Amino acid sequence: MQEQMQTLLDTIKERTKTPAYALTIQPDKPVGIFDSKFGGVPYWDLQKPYPKDTNDKPLALLAQFNFDKDKVDEPLPTTGMLQFFISAGDNDLYGMDNSTTEPKNYRIVYHETIDTSVTDEQIKALDIPWHTEALEYFPVMREVGVSITPKEISISTMDANFDKIFCEIASEVLKKDIHDVPYYEILSEDEEDEFFEELVTGHSLLGHPHFTQFDPREDEKYTAYSTLLFQMDSDYEGAEDYTMWGDAGIANFFIKPEDLKNKKFDDVLYNWDCC
Repeated sequence: MQEQMQTLLDTIKERTKTPAYALTIQPDKPVGIFDSKFGGVPYWDLQKPYPKDTNDKPLALLAQFNFDKDKVDEPLPTTGMLQFFISAGDNDLYGMDNSTTEPKNYRIVYHETIDTSVTDEQIKALDIPWHTEALEYFPVMREVGVSITPKEISISTMDANFDKIFCEIASEVLKKDIHDVPYYEILSEDEEDEFFEELVTGHSLLGHPHFTQFDPREDEKYTAYSTLLFQMDSDYEGAEDYTMWGDAGIANFFIKPEDLKNKKFDDVLYNWDCC
């Protein structure tokens, strides 16, 4: 990449970086119901009704994060357990359902306190779909632990705000007015590919989202969901697949900033897409 374009890329990274948490799969880490993980047997407060889909079937655990064990800072909850559930494999929509009907085919649940007396056997006795390998349609191939690490994440080229930010910075770096010109008309095909690869964001809590097709928040009815709460990418290595969204896609959960501040998780925008 020519020096001027490298400067442009580096400036975009620097100006758009935001505090977040990278999620890294730990395939050899033992996991139980109280651990941060993707898939498997969830923790559950036995005093609460277990979440079900529109067909009255129990949802499956997509991911959970134990903030008593894995420390994070606000605006995330700093204690308790945050969980993401989706429909358990009846079709290839993976529970994506942004209709106004209730219940939805996905749910985000926050447990302010964790009852550590609950056992694995008690959870399995709820007759829930926890064995993800046996599900015909489910993005998590097997239960796997994750680590949570602070990381600054920069905007991706697929973000609805990228064009505006790119034009502002490019006008400075290239010393010419290119406002309102799509970034792909400024970059060569090779430069566009490099920007795309350099700004991929992966599994994360908070940060900037990534997409394979488009940002759903381009629709004005979703613009209020401005905070990325959780993102799960497709993660595969050789013959070992850990997560796979359709044809190597990515999933995002967005929340309104005020709802996150108030630990209110009943209104979250769920989206996934693939190539």
